[in-house]
Amino acid sequence: MIDFAVAERFAADWIAAWNRHDLDALLARCADDIEWTSPLLPRISRAPSGVLRGKRAIGACWARLLTAPALTLAPRLHCTALLTLGGQDSLVLLSRAGPRTLVQTFGVRADGRVVRLATHHTA
Repeated sequence: MIDFAVAERFAADWIAAWNRHDLDALLARCADDIEWTSPLLPRISRAPSGVLRGKRAIGACWARLLTAPALTLAPRLHCTALLTLGGQDSLVLLSRAGPRTLVQTFGVRADGRVVRLATHHTA
């Protein structure tokens, strides 16, 4: 079971890292064999299936996102945590990022590393 305080701290750190555009901090939370699913992946990566596997591939995708002109030209795009839920071996983060509402589900190993990340969002 992921303690509520642990889930809250994880969410705060995750959001802060995104807002700083700190790729190293984001990847430090991830296992080498992480799997990320998102309906945006076919558009933002070379993953037509909507699934990226491995820290290296995900890091390359996030690096492109964090240095994209939309982010560098609009630094006001800011993530805000709205709700965090802890589960047995997972946590859920509801947040806002610009005009989008996101729900991210993190599958977490006993060592605290994320092995599964599923992103869901509004259009």
